[in-house]
Amino acid sequence: MIGNYGGNTLYFENTGSASSAAFATAQTNPFGLSDVGQYVVPTFADLDGDGDLDALIGEGYGNTLYFENTGSASSAAFATAQTNPFGLSDVGFSAAPTLADLDADGDLDALIGNSDGNTLYFENTGSASSAAFATAQANPFGLSNVGSLAKPTFADLDGDGDLDALIGEWYGQTLYFENTGSATSAAFATAQINPFGLSDVGQSAAPTLADLDGDGDLDALVGNSGNFSISHGSLG
Repeated sequence: MIGNYGGNTLYFENTGSASSAAFATAQTNPFGLSDVGQYVVPTFADLDGDGDLDALIGEGYGNTLYFENTGSASSAAFATAQTNPFGLSDVGFSAAPTLADLDADGDLDALIGNSDGNTLYFENTGSASSAAFATAQANPFGLSNVGSLAKPTFADLDGDGDLDALIGEWYGQTLYFENTGSATSAAFATAQINPFGLSDVGQSAAPTLADLDGDGDLDALVGNSGNFSISHGSLG
């Protein structure tokens, strides 16, 4: 699912396989999703513990919209959007949400980038089935301001059992913050720019990670203001 500047979320169904992706022509705002205004940054995760993926979509004015999946894991059906639910708040401009369990307590915390280059951390003090987000902390655990238009994502890139950070920024760079702490107590090292063979993508880098070729490691897809860049192979 890819957001665009015009307010829409585009869905590209993988009609191939886990080891050989083949994406169908895009569908706009399917399954009950809707136009959110402008500057769309979507992410998907099971926020209510019912076994299907719900949607969080950031928008240009700094809000995060929640679309609960009232369908199923195999047949999504999204309810009408709620704005900044569960204790989330307006982050200024250009909200770019992602979800990760940064404290290994079994529920998903929210991290939202903004236009000022900050990553705001909303700890989930609720549970896996009933999210409740605490007041935001800016750039915690050693993260830092990346300049402008921060777009974070988190994954275990070095296979040590904790979550590392990749954060895209306005000038097309992707910054890597290695987690030198632990799964329960994150501590991020000083940023490295475009490591592991990543490169400048032009403008407004938006990284995400997934195993697109079924080889057991994470590939990187980095969006920009016009296209996508794909990096294959191990990022560790």
